[in-house]
Amino acid sequence: MKRGAAFQPGAIMKLFHGVAASALVAACLLQVVIVALRAAGTGLLWGQELVVTLGAIAVLIGSAPSFAHDRLVRIDVISENRSRDTKRWVERFGTFLLLVPFTVCLVWFGWSYGLESWRIGEGSAEISGLPGRFVLKSLIPIFALALLMAGFLRWRQR
Repeated sequence: MKRGAAFQPGAIMKLFHGVAASALVAACLLQVVIVALRAAGTGLLWGQELVVTLGAIAVLIGSAPSFAHDRLVRIDVISENRSRDTKRWVERFGTFLLLVPFTVCLVWFGWSYGLESWRIGEGSAEISGLPGRFVLKSLIPIFALALLMAGFLRWRQR
């Protein structure tokens, strides 16, 4: 990272990576507890919903750092046996033709979706489920913005 830069997207990607990894570890540990309690004859509905929520957080927050560091699973049909310049061109073309419009639409529609959820104070559909589903829905536009930022990081790196 460069010194003196006010905005450092690499630091944000590291933060997102840490949050996603923590959510994934917490979801795994909680799932073990839920299975143990279930074996003992006790159910935890809110715990099951929390596992799903933590998994969603891990995916939504962890996608951008994975994309920024080229760690996503991908199938390169177009650029598999091509030169380095062709691969770079395909990557840039895909970023601007596919990633940018997708993320802009996701921010546009996800913003109102999240705001509406906050407005009504949306919670779980289950009686003993988790309150605050609006927090999870708020991550959708954050996910899109982070993915867009990751795309520009990759653009700059190549």
